[in-house]
Amino acid sequence: MNVDMMFIATCAACKHQRKKCEPNCQLAPYFPSTKDEDFQNVYRLFGVNNTIKHINSVANDQRAKLVETLILEAKIRKENPVHGCLAIERKLRAEIEALEKELEMERLAEPEVGLDCPKLNLCESIFYVTHQWPFPFRYFGRDSPLYYFL
Repeated sequence: MNVDMMFIATCAACKHQRKKCEPNCQLAPYFPSTKDEDFQNVYRLFGVNNTIKHINSVANDQRAKLVETLILEAKIRKENPVHGCLAIERKLRAEIEALEKELEMERLAEPEVGLDCPKLNLCESIFYVTHQWPFPFRYFGRDSPLYYFL
């Protein structure tokens, strides 16, 4: 009964094209009727034929990931029509570069306490830079790399 119920509802692609959803519809598993907005975004960016070509170009086990990627790309392109994903990538690269510069400045600077300090990884450095120091000793044991800053 579940198999029959699956094809009674028209998928978002067939609904958009105003046709009956066939049992062998290639887009039905990826765009059920509940994902109408996702399909509309993908349709506006790629079109139905290109979406089917993309799906057919990859192995069966990778098709779901491909459709997720197409949906994400289309959603981001809808939000930022000029630069799309490139705008997000540029923003994240700028943040990483700023944090790396700040990390390098912290590594070159002398530590607050006169103890020799080991080089930190990025997460520890961000934590070190963004929090008030010194924390009481009870928060960090001798095994913690932050112990040396106290």
